[in-house]
Amino acid sequence: MNLLNNLKVVYKLTIIGVMAFIATVFIGMIGYFAIRDSQAETENMYNRNTMAIYHLGRIRYNIRYMQVQACLMPYTIAPDRRQSRTDKFNAAMKTAEEQIAAFEKIIANDAELMALVKKSEGEYQKYKTNAAQLMTMSAYAEGGDDRAPMNFYENNVMPFAMTLGDDLVKIQDTLSEDAK
Repeated sequence: MNLLNNLKVVYKLTIIGVMAFIATVFIGMIGYFAIRDSQAETENMYNRNTMAIYHLGRIRYNIRYMQVQACLMPYTIAPDRRQSRTDKFNAAMKTAEEQIAAFEKIIANDAELMALVKKSEGEYQKYKTNAAQLMTMSAYAEGGDDRAPMNFYENNVMPFAMTLGDDLVKIQDTLSEDAK
């Protein structure tokens, strides 16, 4: 410490200033790297979890909308209304499939989620096929049973819709847990 006693006050202040500057730069660098890491984690959470949940919600909405159109179609008589329901059904199916593709692109690197998605895709294909078949039915066909479309729905569409809904909820719960 004797060395500092022999220095002029100006030099002592200069040394203190340089030390303070070095400490400030060091603390600033630590803060910068912490903020950069935090930003990367936030972007990952948004780009992966939040956007995946968004696409999943759109998938669920469009599948439900397809289901509504398929349920109403057999009881629709007017040709223009039947065409409108068919158009709405096809538009919802197209949107659902676009959202599925976007969802899969986001979670492509997550093997656990992809396994759940592949299982759900099989259910979706069965659901889509049966719902499309329901769209061709009419409760008012000559000599037909007016309950036949609803029986078909209850036996062939609704079970897949329920399973698919449960699968999508499991995927959403997994993503929500990851986001926490």
